[in-house]
Amino acid sequence: MSKVEFIGSMYGYNEWANDRILETASKLSEAQLSAKSDLSPKGIADTLGHALSTQIFWLAEWEKEGSFEMSMIQGLSGLQAVRERFAKSHAALARFIDGLSEEDAVRPITPPEWWGDTPGVVIPLWHMMTQVATHGMQHRAEAAQALTAAGESPGELGYIDFAIESNRGEWGG
Repeated sequence: MSKVEFIGSMYGYNEWANDRILETASKLSEAQLSAKSDLSPKGIADTLGHALSTQIFWLAEWEKEGSFEMSMIQGLSGLQAVRERFAKSHAALARFIDGLSEEDAVRPITPPEWWGDTPGVVIPLWHMMTQVATHGMQHRAEAAQALTAAGESPGELGYIDFAIESNRGEWGG
């Protein structure tokens, strides 16, 4: 599997899992979605909004066509706004990945200064893309725990569940 195929698979999974979480979250009230708890210190909607903001920020950085602007993530109050922006973000990421070559995948990315103690560090694009996808996994897990505690489990969110569902006809079953 090439780096680009790997990234495409990771972002296919990312979209599938985000959609499952968002569908489950739509069963809760706005009060439940914004409630803070030990399982969801930011609240479910804000946790999902944070994962979304990360996707939007890094895609703008990778594209380097006009840099990230705060307006890209403003107005994310409420689950419907988060769902709509996730759909746009997933479509933009898919277009970006469709245009990605193996050469592009190893292009060096310099983390922004605010990112931590990384002066002089460069990271291959495909590593940064993997980071963003796994960052989403972390926050989906937080949201999934809070959803389950509220009585609405999103069910299995493992990569293998995505792979089986995506390849059911090809693999049989």
